[in-house]
Amino acid sequence: METDESSKTNIRKEILQYMQMHPEAADSLNGIVNWWLSSKCCAEDMKKVECVLEQLIKDGLIKKIALIDKTILYKRKEN
Repeated sequence: METDESSKTNIRKEILQYMQMHPEAADSLNGIVNWWLSSKCCAEDMKKVECVLEQLIKDGLIKKIALIDKTILYKRKEN
């Protein structure tokens, strides 16, 4: 059984791999969960994905974009 930290590590790896393969990709939390990750997530897992995304923002690897309708998108940060 996977621990919380190893689960977050795996989510992080999948997100970074997806962004490497699709450098122009930008998506919402739901889009990332449904399209970027190999395994389907439950509500608890979505919280982990959101936590990973926030850490990736802190690490300077992705950025958050707020659309006019208040939808939040996550996108790879350009260097």
